[in-house]
Amino acid sequence: MGGYQTLQRKALVDFLRQHPGRAFTARDLIKALKEDPFSAQTVGESTVYRLLQKLTAQGLVKRYLLEGSRSYVYEISPVGRSCDGHLHLKCTRCHKLIHLGEEETGRVTREAEKQGFTLDKGQTLLLGQCAACRGELP
Repeated sequence: MGGYQTLQRKALVDFLRQHPGRAFTARDLIKALKEDPFSAQTVGESTVYRLLQKLTAQGLVKRYLLEGSRSYVYEISPVGRSCDGHLHLKCTRCHKLIHLGEEETGRVTREAEKQGFTLDKGQTLLLGQCAACRGELP
């Protein structure tokens, strides 16, 4: 992770780490950071957009398009893992993002390759509904 750690960057990353598995629009993050009682740091709107762009480029944050809109949502990547090497399941109802493991990603990738298709693992989202949204806890 290049660069230095500003207080604003730390506030944003800390907030995202406190909400693993949740995706936020930039506007949601701006509002949440203003309302966060645990954050002593004010983070301006343009700073949030700039930081999200940098954090996404560094692989610390995953960005994807929210279905039915032109808005992107952002989620913290699993600690110590890049999101480019595995597939993702995404709930179309609550927008939860589930990171598939190496074995599962390998099976789907091999099946696609049998069909002559190469997957972009960092960009591939398999859409559906999570157990919680279906009312079936795992």
